[in-house]
Amino acid sequence: MIKFLLFVSLSLAAHASDIKGPPIASQRNVFTVGRMGEEIKLICPVEGNPAPMIEWFKGDEKIDFQFTRYKPNRRNLKIRDASVSDSGRFYCRGINGYGKEQITIDLIVIDPLEFPDLPEGELPDISPPSFSTDTLKARVEYDKKVGDTITVSCTVSGKPYPEVSWYKNGVQMFNNIEFSGETSLLRIRNLKVEDSGTYTCVGRNMAGDLSKDYRLSVRNTMLDNPIIFNTPTNQTVKQGESASLDCRVQSAIHPTVKWLKKLDPRERYSDIEIITVGEESYRIIESLGINPSMSDIKKEVYVSQLELVNVKPSDAGMYICFVTNIMGGFNFKPAYLTVLASNESMFESPLGLSVSIGLAGITLIIILCLLFCLIRKKNKKPDQEVGEVRSTLLIPAAPPSIQDTVYSKTGQPLPPPPTPVQWSMVYGQNVQTSYTDSSQYGGNTYEVPRYGDYVQNPRISPVGGFVYGGYRKQQSDIY
Repeated sequence: MIKFLLFVSLSLAAHASDIKGPPIASQRNVFTVGRMGEEIKLICPVEGNPAPMIEWFKGDEKIDFQFTRYKPNRRNLKIRDASVSDSGRFYCRGINGYGKEQITIDLIVIDPLEFPDLPEGELPDISPPSFSTDTLKARVEYDKKVGDTITVSCTVSGKPYPEVSWYKNGVQMFNNIEFSGETSLLRIRNLKVEDSGTYTCVGRNMAGDLSKDYRLSVRNTMLDNPIIFNTPTNQTVKQGESASLDCRVQSAIHPTVKWLKKLDPRERYSDIEIITVGEESYRIIESLGINPSMSDIKKEVYVSQLELVNVKPSDAGMYICFVTNIMGGFNFKPAYLTVLASNESMFESPLGLSVSIGLAGITLIIILCLLFCLIRKKNKKPDQEVGEVRSTLLIPAAPPSIQDTVYSKTGQPLPPPPTPVQWSMVYGQNVQTSYTDSSQYGGNTYEVPRYGDYVQNPRISPVGGFVYGGYRKQQSDIY
């Protein structure tokens, strides 16, 4: 049985060795240290079936016959009488008919005189720089607002201990750098917009160097506050119906939208999370099991929709769309939801009642204005019509003054003077206005209307030039 298993294993190994494919590398990065003046041998860890053809490079230059001290031999590269100038990065590339593979080899040639305690024939303990696990996992994107502080740590190890430097957009920095043991800290306080950029931590020693970039964006929060359009709006729905509140936001930074409902201070809530602002309390809508939707309708414009199904009177109240972003910007806008009972009219709601009262007031004002215009138009008469009416009157509109009133023997005032028609009855149809003598009428004496001088007699009527002389008493009435 053992012989049979051994035979099967050898057969499988032989069969596996016959499998053809591209070159395979056992490791992709190799670090080698050599002494100056000695021969150094570099090995390319590439295998394959068929056996790959190996090419050697120093930097970007291919090693050929011009390199007199370099001797490539398939998987090996020998360097005779090595010097410090031979230090650097080498590449070996394996190629066959199925593909290719490239390996990086870093060579360090030391001068023994620089290591006085180094025994003859031995090599110093040298390793290239490497980042700590925390540095490798650290975030590389930072968004800050004006006035904030940023602190970035960079821990590098290696032998000899690497020198750590910081660069901003490729320019070395000498300020805002602190050290804590083997960790280098970049700390910038009171950030400004111009501090935005790419910051690079570089670790370097004789064995090589490595770097890591950190990108910082500093924003002015005055420009980053989200903008809420004319939504949400007040709504009035009947009990059992659905209500939908939309919140449309414009923000250069992706916003976070939360819906809040103002709580009645007279009620007590113990089963929900309450947010207190001053003397007012709010609760987050998500705590009620309602998840508002969020969608991007176009660039930098977002819509959050709160859908309330089968509303109840307890759903009525103030709802607030509260928007924030990672830069500390925020905005909010309230909306009121009114829920009517199934038998309640829309005009019985506070909003409907307010609208009804407003419309009634406007209608009343319009009616009053029309009535005022009609009355004013009715009372106003043309000047020509007034003149014609006045010209036909022989008596003034006002009653005679006390000076013109003469009392009879009985102490009673005399009757009013006769009208123009009555004058005609006394004097006949051919009466003329030029009469100036007196005539008896009803047992009393009256002065006949006559033309007078307007200037000499101030009691001349301004219309038609007639004079009304007043009552005249008979001689017998005086005594």
